[in-house]
Amino acid sequence: MGGCLLTALVVVWVLLGAALVSIVSLEALTMEGQCLVPDLVRTYGEAGWQVWPPGEICTFEGVIVIEPDRWRAGAILFELVLGVGLVVLWRRSHDAPDPDWAT
Repeated sequence: MGGCLLTALVVVWVLLGAALVSIVSLEALTMEGQCLVPDLVRTYGEAGWQVWPPGEICTFEGVIVIEPDRWRAGAILFELVLGVGLVVLWRRSHDAPDPDWAT
């Protein structure tokens, strides 16, 4: 039972990590020098990159008008905590003594 749960958590961890890396990488690779400012007709601002949460930002006259979604920060933190938890669970499962019937 414990092995199935650990395997399922590893699969979730890998899929979530792959999705996060794909989203951020695609955004970084397709970023252009200008970005369309919302609510203004055919007005462009300067595109840039924000480190936390990672993603493209759009500034217009020194004001950030578009920034990355906040869920990215939560997803990255969840990914890190889940990864550490999986390492701890894996280490504990390998340090556990064999049951009596296994000898």
